[in-house]
Amino acid sequence: IAVVISGGDLMGVAFGAGRFLHDSHYTADAMRLSDFRGQGGPARPGAFRALYFATHFNNFYQAAPMPEVQAYMEDLALWGANTITVTLAPSYYSSTADPPLVELQHRTAALLHAARGIGMRTGLVLVVNEGLATRPSNISYTQPPGDR
Repeated sequence: IAVVISGGDLMGVAFGAGRFLHDSHYTADAMRLSDFRGQGGPARPGAFRALYFATHFNNFYQAAPMPEVQAYMEDLALWGANTITVTLAPSYYSSTADPPLVELQHRTAALLHAARGIGMRTGLVLVVNEGLATRPSNISYTQPPGDR
C-alpha cells in the first residue's frame, strides 16, 4: 500500500503526516491505516500554534541533550505546532560575559536553529524591564500595588 502525503511546505507535510498517524488505529501487533483521503489543513492557515520553551531554572529545554529536544520538537510539529518561542533571562547574571549566560545564549540559539531546521517559526521573548543582576534598581520590575 502506497500512501502519499504532501504539503505546501515542510510544516504542511508534518501536519499531514501527523494527521495520518493520529487518524490511524493501532493494536499490539498491527496498524490500520487512516482512511482519510483528500485535502486537509489547519482551521486557520498561517495562524501561530506556538509553544514557549522556558530556558531557565535548568529545566528540560535547558538541560536535556539537544537530540532529545529536537525529537520533541518534531513530535510537536506532528500535532500541528508551528512556532517555538524562548526567552533569555539575564537577571541571574552580573555580566554578559558570565560563562553560564554565554552558555545559555548558545543553547537558546541552538533551540531556535533546531526549530527553524524543521520548518518552524521562532520567537525570542525579551522582558523590557529585565536586565542583568547588576542593573539599576530604578529600571527593575516592581509589583503593582494590590497585585498578588
